[in-house]
Amino acid sequence: RLAWVPRRAGDRGAVEADLLPGAGGLDAEAMVRAGLDALVVAGVDPDDTADPAAFLAALDQAGFVVSLEQRVTAVTERADVVLPVATASEKAGTFVTWEGRRRPFPKVFDKPAAYSDAEVLGHITAEFALVDAESAEVADESVESSPTTTDSAATATDSTGLRLATWHLMLDNGTLQSGDKALAATARPAFVRIPAALHEKVGDVVTITGDRGSWTLPALPAELADNTVWVPTNSFGRGVWADLASPGSTVTVVSTSSTAEGEQ
Repeated sequence: RLAWVPRRAGDRGAVEADLLPGAGGLDAEAMVRAGLDALVVAGVDPDDTADPAAFLAALDQAGFVVSLEQRVTAVTERADVVLPVATASEKAGTFVTWEGRRRPFPKVFDKPAAYSDAEVLGHITAEFALVDAESAEVADESVESSPTTTDSAATATDSTGLRLATWHLMLDNGTLQSGDKALAATARPAFVRIPAALHEKVGDVVTITGDRGSWTLPALPAELADNTVWVPTNSFGRGVWADLASPGSTVTVVSTSSTAEGEQ
């Protein structure tokens, strides 16, 4: 099954299309673990994946990589073939909101400079006559033998740790927003949201540390569960997945304010 799923805007549509782990075939993490000989990567930023280093390693060891993209990325730099695809203004489609409401959008330009993602994937599928049976067999073995990110995160809680929560802000460091300084100037600055009681202990500037690194950011009190800390996914550094930790895993928060010291 092939589908185009734009980040954030297409999340609900992906759910309705059964593009979920265990719905058939390999999910993204299983593809990385499987060490496939060939990969088709459509609009994926490695720093948005569960393990950016492992994702890049999978690209490096694959025998052949096809990239469907609109900008130069870490994937296109490793790809054997790069196929440019149309931007949102060059194609028609439909987004589905989290309330299930359909929001169709028309083409802005009558003569697009490139095929849409769906058209390109259709041509690739027809050219190589992909066989689903073999993929399904590999998927069954991978799902049974490999733990999921959710399962591993569920055992990571300890008495001194906080669970990491995150999501993308509408304007952030996404690839398609790069280069537009005026748009970037309207984005919210990066910050950490922590429970109010913890904020009283650690103050207005904190360092949050996970298994992949640390960030020092302003802190804001919020109505969160006592064991939860929130940061924006891709508004600082290379993003949460690459620089900090996997969402749901355990992190620590330490005060770096001049007026408060503490750790939880």
